[in-house]
Amino acid sequence: MKLMHILTAVTVLATGTVAHASKRADEAAILKIEQEMAAAQKIDDIVKAWDKDVVWFDMLVPSQSDGIKEVRRNLGAQVDAVKNIRIRIMRIKVETGKDLAFAWSTQHLVADSRNGGSGLDVVFRQTDCFERSKGHWKLVHQHLSVPFDPTSGKPVFDSQ
Repeated sequence: MKLMHILTAVTVLATGTVAHASKRADEAAILKIEQEMAAAQKIDDIVKAWDKDVVWFDMLVPSQSDGIKEVRRNLGAQVDAVKNIRIRIMRIKVETGKDLAFAWSTQHLVADSRNGGSGLDVVFRQTDCFERSKGHWKLVHQHLSVPFDPTSGKPVFDSQ
């Protein structure tokens, strides 16, 4: 009987260790996607891990894009207006489950204007929701926002 308890305990410990290692691998995969999006300079590289049915909530108009075609058009226009995009992920938290995961972060974006106008320098918040599809994580929803000034209630678009 003691041998059966020992085998059960070993099985439970091994299963827990495998599950923990799998969770850490999933978190690392999501973090890698987040870092690749932050480093991207072209729309194709930004949306590489996005699902075809993604829903994107932006802080600009139009504020919602449904599906990858709309995202490519709306986000793509924003990306095309700037060059030398530099995004620093200031903080990030990733949580994963069996087939769902999310990441929330605060990021600092600096970019130069393509037409010689003023560039961008903004801190924003980003929440990304992922779903595992055929063994790969796909971004199914992204929500962007900017911090606000609690005294005025207005958004704070600059990085100061």
